[in-house]
Amino acid sequence: MRIKKILFGYFFLAILSGIGLAVWRTVLMVRYYDPYNNEYAHQADASLQSLGLTFAAILVILATSAIILKHFEFGKFSASEDQFSVFTSSLLGFVFLAVGIFVIFCMDQIMEGHIHSFYRFAQTATHALIFVCAVYFVLNAAGNARFENVRKKISIVIPVWGVAFLMSSYLNPPDNYGDYNRKLCLVAVSALILFFLYEAEMALKGKASTAYFVFSLFSLVASMVYMIPNFVLMAYWELSTDVNRIFEATLLGTIFYTCACLRNLCLSVKVREKAEKKKKTKKENTAQ
Repeated sequence: MRIKKILFGYFFLAILSGIGLAVWRTVLMVRYYDPYNNEYAHQADASLQSLGLTFAAILVILATSAIILKHFEFGKFSASEDQFSVFTSSLLGFVFLAVGIFVIFCMDQIMEGHIHSFYRFAQTATHALIFVCAVYFVLNAAGNARFENVRKKISIVIPVWGVAFLMSSYLNPPDNYGDYNRKLCLVAVSALILFFLYEAEMALKGKASTAYFVFSLFSLVASMVYMIPNFVLMAYWELSTDVNRIFEATLLGTIFYTCACLRNLCLSVKVREKAEKKKKTKKENTAQ
């Protein structure tokens, strides 16, 4: 089916774009970024602007998939249908759980010096909800009918967790919000929230929407651009490892999970029933 090839084309474009932009950003960080003061040299301004414009252009191109999907819809699928989906959902559940457990042992250090009550609330909510997210992805991978209602009910917690994470990250006093990296982080988390929001819609309705496909592409690119350079350079630099960076480890897990979701979406696409009936009626009228 031609539409499947087109959607796989968007999928591979997102992967290649994410890798290309991640390499570009890595090079800029190596050449111009000061990891100890969290800022770029002024010589990088033009290159960073070009990177940002290219990133925005790629998102616009990926958004055109919504136009192509106008007369198509996605069939039902679950993360327990194939080994890759089961593995990525289980992996993401484990990442959420591991991050949550790790944060327990450094919670006093996290809250130390942070007197802003709203920041403390957002940080606490981020930590508490991360365990519910872990449960969702484990149940998602298990595919057990007995826990289906539970999985559906807690699916809405994931975007709520994303909002709490976004607030705690944005309100973190030590952060330099003029730093290009922090802006890119907020973009990646925002894309992830929208992806998880439509993930929850799919869990509740049992059917994926066009917006779910589009934001899956956005989340994949944004997460790759932000996380890959961070993890590569963390092996060589003393990049910040405060709680927000720890929570950002979940973004790395979502890259693999998003790939699995996109693969399933591409394979399950089909012509809308109304469009199919209209096409058959037209053929019958033509034959007569």
